[in-house]
Amino acid sequence: MHAVGMRSDYSTACRLLGTCHDYRWNLRRARGVTLIECLIVLAMLAVLLGLAMPSMTAQYASWQIRSHAAQLMSAAMTARGLAMSSGEVVTLCPMPEASAVCSGHYGQGFAVVREDGSLYRWYPGRAGVSVRNRAGDRPQNQSLTWDAKGIGSRNLTLSVCSVRSQENRALVVNRVGRPRRVRDWGRCDV
Repeated sequence: MHAVGMRSDYSTACRLLGTCHDYRWNLRRARGVTLIECLIVLAMLAVLLGLAMPSMTAQYASWQIRSHAAQLMSAAMTARGLAMSSGEVVTLCPMPEASAVCSGHYGQGFAVVREDGSLYRWYPGRAGVSVRNRAGDRPQNQSLTWDAKGIGSRNLTLSVCSVRSQENRALVVNRVGRPRRVRDWGRCDV
């Protein structure tokens, strides 16, 4: 009985002072987020995303250029290694589709083709990426072959460019047939 009496005295005091009701009301109100607060946060996120979008686009274009150049390097190393291990002539050529027919340019796709014309490996092209000659005035479409000793048929530069970025990565194959990747080698007049 004593506890009940204390509660009623407490609630009476709260009512007289007006503190209990305000305290409970503030707790109830602090639980959720209003629509206005939510819209303000969404507006701030939209502004931040708008500021960050140009740098993300440039990063994506840079990633595409590096990735395509790495694929070209992989294809050149594969073709040279296959030529030396199998003792046959192997060709790296542009190929838009996996059809074992060399045509088009390296931006559309490329492949490693064996001496008998069979397709060893095909690499698809990437949207927004072009592969140009060192001068940058035309898409690169020349094939490159390696003999059984790993000697290349020509020196060749494949400059990987993007319409969204001025960055340039290139695959340079010297006269001996050894490929290497270099940055900012050649021009990208896309």
